[in-house]
Amino acid sequence: MKEFSNYEQLNPALNDGQLDANYFQHRPYLNESNQKSGQKLAFVAGVHLEPLGVYSTKVRKLQELASGATVALPSDPSNMARALR
Repeated sequence: MKEFSNYEQLNPALNDGQLDANYFQHRPYLNESNQKSGQKLAFVAGVHLEPLGVYSTKVRKLQELASGATVALPSDPSNMARALR
């Protein structure tokens, strides 16, 4: 077993042969990683997607969120898609 402190290290380690496989990402993340790095890692099996939380110091229930309110979303495409779902 090899321990990593940052999930962004996993695909390069797999590509360099330090790992035989990794199991942490969904397809949009893998596609983005391959595109940015030029790697050609292949999808083998799906992973579960953890739900994202909604947090506020002002709004107690999501139904109370006003139309046109400002919310923050992750800036990376794979997690932004998850947040919008």
